[in-house]
Amino acid sequence: MAVYSQADLDALDVAISSKGAIKKVRIEDREVEFRDVSEMLEIRRHIERQLRNKKRSALGRRHTFAFKKAIE
Repeated sequence: MAVYSQADLDALDVAISSKGAIKKVRIEDREVEFRDVSEMLEIRRHIERQLRNKKRSALGRRHTFAFKKAIE
């Protein structure tokens, strides 16, 4: 599984904002050439999901309990 960084997402954003003028992007220490902007947007969504999931797992799970009545 690929390990993406925020820098990968930022590089992709620069290429997307160029409206297709930039087709090669360095992602994960590899140079990737895209056919068009829609392909860039697809991989951008994938990287963003991966980063979001990585951030969630780093925070850990939090549980909140609510009790209606005290136990006697």
